Amino acid sequence: MKKLLTILCLVLLSSYSYSEEVVPEVETISQGGLVYHQSSTEPFTGVVELFYENGQLKERENYKDGKLNGLWEEYYDNGQLLQRGNMKDNL
Repeated sequence: MKKLLTILCLVLLSSYSYSEEVVPEVETISQGGLVYHQSSTEPFTGVVELFYENGQLKERENYKDGKLNGLWEEYYDNGQLLQRGNMKDNL
């Protein structure tokens, strides 16, 4: 169990190292196929997180220039990892 937790922590830390900013999904806007931070006119680069009503993390996605790019993760409502993937560079 400790080994799994260590691996999960390393993956989570590496996903943050590729991004500039982490925002909740409610602070983003999708327009014209791109994602923007609601307070910006520039396509979003960073991590978007979506949460369950119980406060647990539901999804974490990396964006580059408004497009899904790099690691994404989906979680069960108890906090356990459901699935993980990697999107190729969409540029």
